[in-house]
Amino acid sequence: MGDYMVAWWQQLAQREKIVLGVGGGLLLLMGWYFVWLEPLQKRTAQLQQNTAARQTQLAEMKAMAATINEFHGILAPLSVAEILAQHEVSAQPLADGSRGVQTAPLSITQAKTLLLALAPVAVVSMEIVDAEAVEGVEAVGNNPAGNNSVEHGGKIILTVIANAN
Repeated sequence: MGDYMVAWWQQLAQREKIVLGVGGGLLLLMGWYFVWLEPLQKRTAQLQQNTAARQTQLAEMKAMAATINEFHGILAPLSVAEILAQHEVSAQPLADGSRGVQTAPLSITQAKTLLLALAPVAVVSMEIVDAEAVEGVEAVGNNPAGNNSVEHGGKIILTVIANAN
């Protein structure tokens, strides 16, 4: 078969050999383009579109993250110390050395507000303090006599023990 091709090529005129050479070269270039280059270009364009879409998504996610971080401080539960500081309530550590604190005497309104704020993060107990003894805080108890109760000028002391998280 090889001899037949060589004989056929030799019988061709010079112009025919040039036309066949140029045509074969063009055919090889077209084959290379359609088999290799065009799929590569299509894939590159696809990847560029995907990259642009991903960059847009990334920018949106960064914006969302910034918004979330902005509100994180507002939405995150505060610690007992932060809540007490926010409500401008002074407190002393408990004498038994536990992680709890005891507030200074509070009005009923202050105590209600503080109880609502502390409920998610602490266990709170309260004691009624006799109105006359608020200065010395010696008479701490449930006020069994019923006189000078909170409605009549008594004060409340809250004992706060933080939840273990």
